[in-house]
Amino acid sequence: MNALEEDLSKEISEYTEEYQLYCKNNNIKIRNELVSFLTNQTISGTIPEELALKGNSEELRNCRIDNNQILGILYPLKYTSFITVIDLRFNVITDEGAETIARFLLDNKSVKSLILKSNDIGSRGAACISKALHINEHLSHLDISCNPIGQEGGLAIASMLQINTSLKKLEVYSCSLNSVAVIALATVLRNNTTLTYIDFSDNFQNTHNLTQSVQNALMLHIANMIKYNSYLYDLRMQKMCITDWAMVDFLEKTIKINTELRVLDLSR
Repeated sequence: MNALEEDLSKEISEYTEEYQLYCKNNNIKIRNELVSFLTNQTISGTIPEELALKGNSEELRNCRIDNNQILGILYPLKYTSFITVIDLRFNVITDEGAETIARFLLDNKSVKSLILKSNDIGSRGAACISKALHINEHLSHLDISCNPIGQEGGLAIASMLQINTSLKKLEVYSCSLNSVAVIALATVLRNNTTLTYIDFSDNFQNTHNLTQSVQNALMLHIANMIKYNSYLYDLRMQKMCITDWAMVDFLEKTIKINTELRVLDLSR
């Protein structure tokens, strides 16, 4: 074990102790799964890079991570450097927990990927995380899919993308985004030069209920995003009720112009 590995191993041991102490002092349930995982990794001399606490796993499905527990996990973790991926999918984190995550992002410099898929984060939580990403220059992947962030959450993310220069992959599918939020995202992404992957599939499935003018505006902004953004190479728009005429009128010529786009998923 070299000097760096020794330092990281010490950091892991210190975090494990601090985590348990913080939970005891604040009456927070200690997740023994986490303690056992980190202890075993330390004993084996392995440096864990991913903190995977998936609510649909066998260990957690009957007692998923909540707002209180995420505070206990993240508070002593914020100044550590060994974790680069945090996976909290399928838990019961709400806006309150999202605020804790946002505060963590303001201080932490090591986490590159944050997966929050299928929790219960609303517009307020999405706004808090987005504001943190105005400052955080280290996160490159955010998955907030399958959370009801709605129009206001989508607008907050769009605002963040005007400032953030580190995010490369963004997943916001099934987030109850409406046409206003998607148009805002598409408008901002015309000039974004860092994001290479975005998935906003399965939003506003009632496209057919929109007026013709709104549908046209929506498709025009998406087409312009594809036309002018030469950095985006993977665009996912599944289950968006995009009609055949919209494909012909708005996307056909644009796709021919953009030679950098490698994946355009419009599947139904």
